[in-house]
Amino acid sequence: MAQNNGKTVAFIPVRLTSTRLPEKHLKMIGPKSVISWVIHQLKGAREIDEIVICAPNEPETEKLRPTARAEGVKLYVYDGGADDVVGRLTKAAEVYMADICVLASGDCPLLCSTTIDSMARLLKENPLAGHAAFTPVNNNLPIHEGIVISRRWLWQRAELYSDTPALREHHFPAFLRGVYPEKFSDIKTVSFRDDDCFYSLRHRISVDTPADLMFMNAVYEQLTKASLDFTLVNAINLLTVNTAVGKINGRVYQKAFNEASYRVLFISDPDGGSCAVIHSLKVAGDLVHYHGIGSGFLVFNEGTASIVSERGYKAIIGTRHDILKYGINYSALVFDNNKYYTIRIPNKDGAGADAGAENYYQLDIDIGAGAEAIAADIAKHIKR
Repeated sequence: MAQNNGKTVAFIPVRLTSTRLPEKHLKMIGPKSVISWVIHQLKGAREIDEIVICAPNEPETEKLRPTARAEGVKLYVYDGGADDVVGRLTKAAEVYMADICVLASGDCPLLCSTTIDSMARLLKENPLAGHAAFTPVNNNLPIHEGIVISRRWLWQRAELYSDTPALREHHFPAFLRGVYPEKFSDIKTVSFRDDDCFYSLRHRISVDTPADLMFMNAVYEQLTKASLDFTLVNAINLLTVNTAVGKINGRVYQKAFNEASYRVLFISDPDGGSCAVIHSLKVAGDLVHYHGIGSGFLVFNEGTASIVSERGYKAIIGTRHDILKYGINYSALVFDNNKYYTIRIPNKDGAGADAGAENYYQLDIDIGAGAEAIAADIAKHIKR
């Protein structure tokens, strides 16, 4: 399927309502936000003609406009479903008339511009090819995350065959995950063998959790002390000699593309003080990092809300009367009763965790069991 090798556009999919780290794209790594680092790395790619942030039409998206203006990039707001990532990216590619589309994940601040240039150039040199992919070495792919480089017509075909919600809310799994191989059997893919250093280490380089953000800031601080730029090559060299930095997010749970998303709402004990919420934050941290379950907090004063927000979690200030209002949006409610937790989980009929007693079951867990054990127990029951 030949076409001219004209405009190359980088599309950054962003949604600010992440369950594990709300507004993660606006979190800071040193002097820049996560998304500003993504844009910074993309600006170093000579093959890219234009950069576009792609976001759903939600109130939170307005927070991206100052960044788009300051960075001199476009913001495309998609009127389709908020979870329809495939539709959002495909429509943006059509609106901006991209010939070659570079998907650059908005939570990957260590994108490598030279790798993106090489892959885009390879696709341009092969006009019959629809996609550029990494060559595995010893059955291992390079460390890169969040890079997909294809022609627009391939995105359009993948959008056509993305016929389930799970296939639409991720980065083109209908093609990239081989869900419908017969629909893409004619696609020519060119393989790119990257430099050896990118195959030398396996580590998370996306920001999905507070631990990931802490890891990125530790990398930035160490590189800055050494008068080195915040780049993937320098990060790999750092992690090779400083294994302690890698341990910060070394155990973070990697969700599968077709895995359901879960969220837990912690309701703090209004009489428990800061110590109670700190223990709940430890449980929430284990749920997020080791089980892939997002966490939020319903608190009753500004002081507690400040503690929760500083740890990177969403804090809702309200009263116990607000449990019904907010609980319906969560997979489970966790009541901090000072000496034990009461876990309320909806039955499989779909009733919310705030529903009547006949529509949920609950269990009590002694706080003395420890945060890791409590989180594992909650995750087991939610994912049952």
